[in-house]
Amino acid sequence: MQNTSAHKPAWYGSSSVVQRLFVEAARRLGSAEALGARLELEEGDLRKFLTGESIPPQRVLLRALDVVLEDFHAIRREFSEEAWRSLWEGMVRSPDVLR
Repeated sequence: MQNTSAHKPAWYGSSSVVQRLFVEAARRLGSAEALGARLELEEGDLRKFLTGESIPPQRVLLRALDVVLEDFHAIRREFSEEAWRSLWEGMVRSPDVLR
């Protein structure tokens, strides 16, 4: 079995970041039950992720992130590449915008 821990970002072990991600994904889908169904999770496992009691496997985490990013991808398609590049350059010049 290959060790994939070297590929995990530094924040991956932070239960507060993961908890906020799962809460936001549930909000976007309308309920925790809808999130559990989408991610094919048992109720007990989902509760642990929503409360920050446990960190999910990376594949589950990435699927929850996909739920949150769905809106971003839809919004991104509405703007030209030039508009996004301009926005990005503005954020790079003014890092306080990201806080």
